[in-house]
Amino acid sequence: MTGDPADELWPHFKPLWTDLRGIAPGLVLAGGYGLFLKQKWLLSEVSYLITEDGDYLTTEKGERMIVEPGIPTLVAVYQWNDQTPRVTKDLDFVVELNLIASPDAQHRLDRVLAKHDFKVVTENARWQFEKLVDAQHRVVVDFHAPSPVGKRNDVRVQSRRVKPNPSLRQTGIHGRQNAESIGCELHPFSFAFNGVKIVIPNPVTLAFMKLMAMRDRRLASQNAARSATERELEGSQARKHAHDVCRVMAMITREENELVPRLLKAVRPTPVFADAADTFRNFFLGDEAWVPQIEADMWRAEDFRLIQDTLATWFR
Repeated sequence: MTGDPADELWPHFKPLWTDLRGIAPGLVLAGGYGLFLKQKWLLSEVSYLITEDGDYLTTEKGERMIVEPGIPTLVAVYQWNDQTPRVTKDLDFVVELNLIASPDAQHRLDRVLAKHDFKVVTENARWQFEKLVDAQHRVVVDFHAPSPVGKRNDVRVQSRRVKPNPSLRQTGIHGRQNAESIGCELHPFSFAFNGVKIVIPNPVTLAFMKLMAMRDRRLASQNAARSATERELEGSQARKHAHDVCRVMAMITREENELVPRLLKAVRPTPVFADAADTFRNFFLGDEAWVPQIEADMWRAEDFRLIQDTLATWFR
């Protein structure tokens, strides 16, 4: 159908994901690609009226005509002003600390990455890998890990990298320390897409990750010590993360929403929750708040208020 973005990552993601999950059943797909696939899945469950040529039939207002609304979510995907999933070129995986600590699993991971032609990006140690598709294109994989809680002798943190202890040297992966991935192991959401089981973090964890990424990029874009080009790039990324926060919320299913109180109870005592709450208040609330200004055209007014109000109930 018209308007569907090309998914250049899928041929590289599917075999890698399948083999990695065989080693690490707790692996989850975060980041923009996780949201991309969830939105594609939700859209695939909506039935539209189409012509013989495969074009959408629309109302006088230009809205697509619905036959079946699909899976209920906070904001139905067919009501979004922009229904096109945001294309991304990177993969973000969140790995369990026990996986990083396991020499056997690490050796198996090494073989899988080599099998699919992913090589470590040296400057980022062993948490980032890339596959060269051709002279102009590459697929980048980032491995993230939650911050260790309490004393552990089998992993250690160095320069924001979660590493096995003792070191396995040039074998396996490290995790980029990501405090915002807290609670990632709690009630991840899964769905079947193109015959593959996709597992993404729960919406609370996803919202935290996107909120903090938005904040960091927005602050970097206002740093006068950076060049104009760098500030523009950071600003562009900040806007993408802000939109992703809204997409996370809009795509919450009834099943996920029922678990939100339990998830919030688990993370509320943590510094991450406090940081996320401050970020929400500073960027979403008030007459001069930044996110409502940049998202005004992306949503119907009532839908953005619903997203905003739902987040407010989380952080009250």
